[in-house]
Amino acid sequence: MTSFSVSAVQTASRLPVRNWLRSAVWAGLLSGSLDLIYNFVFWGLSAGVVPTRILQAIGTGLFGRESYALGGTSALAGGLAHYFILTVASFLYIAASARSERLARHWIAGGMLFGVAIFFSMKYVIVPLSAATPFQPMSTVMLFVNITVHLLLVGLPIAWVTHYRASRQT
Repeated sequence: MTSFSVSAVQTASRLPVRNWLRSAVWAGLLSGSLDLIYNFVFWGLSAGVVPTRILQAIGTGLFGRESYALGGTSALAGGLAHYFILTVASFLYIAASARSERLARHWIAGGMLFGVAIFFSMKYVIVPLSAATPFQPMSTVMLFVNITVHLLLVGLPIAWVTHYRASRQT
């Protein structure tokens, strides 16, 4: 396994930018889909919220509270915004891992930490700067659940796609 990691480290800095973009799209699609599936299942089972409403909630970042009145349009925009944000985040992770041998070598820990960073960036930077209603205070249990979801279903898949695609370049 060490040689696999070293191979990825040696390759990451030589990836052409077009491969960074492809990798970012794949990582954004994977992490975005896992995050949405989790939210659809969790909120569907715990509160009866339908997927369209979840996507409209994401759309409030663009349209504010009016998102809920816009129907499918805001749901589509929310879904696209969700994938766009995670694709950009994936690109940033790929660029960082190409410049940091330590991040590329320790991709599991790096990805998990990156997932936590995404959670706090969304909570304290992105959402407050958007048209969305600010996050409501959450219980310690929900904070733990949200961080864990971002750690395992967002950051780790981004790091895995980056590591996998870099290792395939040799």
